[in-house]
Amino acid sequence: MNRYTSRTSPRRAVSSYSSLKKGFTIVELIVVVVVVGIIAGIVIVAYNGVSKNATEVSMKSDLDNAATQLAMDSKRNNGVFPYTAASANGGKGLVTSQGNTFAYSTKSYGYCVSISNSKTTKVFSIKASNPTKIEEAPCTIDVTTFAGACGVWGDNDGMGPAAGFGGPYGIAVDAADNVYVADRGTVKVRKITPAGVSTVLAGTGGTGDANGSGATATFRGLAHLDVDAAGTVYVAEDGGHRIRKITSAGVVSVLAGSGVAGSAIGTGAAAQFRNPGGVAVDASGNIYVADTGNHRIRMVTPAGVVSNYAGTGVAGATNGPIASAQFSSPDDIAIDAAGNLYVSDKGNYRVRIITPGGTVSTLAGSTYGFTNATGTAAQFQWITGLDVDSSGNVYVVEEYPGNKVRMITPGGVVTTYAGTGTSGCIDGIPTVARFSAPHAVAVDSLGKLYVADYDNFVIRKIE
Repeated sequence: MNRYTSRTSPRRAVSSYSSLKKGFTIVELIVVVVVVGIIAGIVIVAYNGVSKNATEVSMKSDLDNAATQLAMDSKRNNGVFPYTAASANGGKGLVTSQGNTFAYSTKSYGYCVSISNSKTTKVFSIKASNPTKIEEAPCTIDVTTFAGACGVWGDNDGMGPAAGFGGPYGIAVDAADNVYVADRGTVKVRKITPAGVSTVLAGTGGTGDANGSGATATFRGLAHLDVDAAGTVYVAEDGGHRIRKITSAGVVSVLAGSGVAGSAIGTGAAAQFRNPGGVAVDASGNIYVADTGNHRIRMVTPAGVVSNYAGTGVAGATNGPIASAQFSSPDDIAIDAAGNLYVSDKGNYRVRIITPGGTVSTLAGSTYGFTNATGTAAQFQWITGLDVDSSGNVYVVEEYPGNKVRMITPGGVVTTYAGTGTSGCIDGIPTVARFSAPHAVAVDSLGKLYVADYDNFVIRKIE
């Protein structure tokens, strides 16, 4: 018995050791994997919770600091917030931590603030009436006065309300979001930086035909204008029946037009226009002109060669091929990225489209009136200016008695974008904002609108 035990006992020991060497059974392995997974999940959730909490704490801290700083700036400036993020905190900008970045814009009620980091972006409103209170909410469309003082005629450079205008008539925005204004009342072309600083690009303030650099040039009436990718500005000179060209350095020359009203095609001074209203530059540098008095759309090459592009020269509302289509006193023109031209056909109370293939159709409008609807069921009063955004939405301004900015979707649906229809100069949300004979509108790279508010002597911004 003892002998048997001495034989078999070592074998059992070896068998047990061998089982351990082979590892866990399948069931045991599954249990281990599940346990490890649960532990890892708990660790990840805990880490994410800590990370998220740290992110929100850092955002809240930065927002509290920003609100405090903006409140101090507002108090120092008699209730006026700084114009830009860079001008806040005595020009130092708002301080952030842990990779947070601020972006914000001035609103009539205060600020629309977004704070971002690698994990998230949040949008907040800060009201000037209570600048230390932060509300997490989407910012509404808002109308503000960007440059000039409401109802105050002026002719001076300056920042924001310190600048003076005599009757902003045409407006355009370049790729860097500088705003150009054809200031009809002072006979000058002004440039406004994104920060709101206004200076004179060209014009002495007198009426004349002089070419030259900046303050030595003169114009005979300023209508609409546009700017190309190089920063060259093209102005429709309706009183001088010409298209003038202004380089980014302010040097003025005549691109096309004899200075005498007519309809001749040709090159440079051999060509004629009759009270041209609007201009639009395409990607190739060709300039399309709403030749108001000739009821035509003209094209001017970069070399100044003028041709008839669309319209018969007789007032009418016929759609179809460009050679037989008709317009009635077209006032402004804009072009989208696909090369479609949009025309404010003022005499027909319509917005027309000209495709790159050469077909004219009506996007919206029919007869005089005010109706928000689709296509020809919609009505406009006095369309003087328009522009198109990157999504194909067209914005039009209705001068007096409309006093509104309207929006037309690519499908032709017309709505009121801003303005009550009553003349005035009131900032705020679109349903309370007021304009006074707005004449032109331009859209920047971020979709913000700038309005030449003619009778208020200011430039308004809608964002």
